[in-house]
Amino acid sequence: MEKVVTTSEQSGITMTACQVNGQIGIADWLANGPYHEWTLQRYKCVMGNYVPRKEA
Repeated sequence: MEKVVTTSEQSGITMTACQVNGQIGIADWLANGPYHEWTLQRYKCVMGNYVPRKEA
C-alpha cells in the first residue's frame, strides 16, 4: 500500500530536506501516528503533488 504522508505543497519541504531528513520524519510519523504497527518498505521524495498508482 502506498501512503502519501505530506506533499511539498502542504509542508513547504524542499527536495533536499526530504532526502536529508525524510527517514527521521517517517520514523517519527510511524512511531506517533495511527500506523505504528506498519513497517516501512521504501519511501521517495517527489516534487509537487504525488498520486499513488492505484489512485491515479
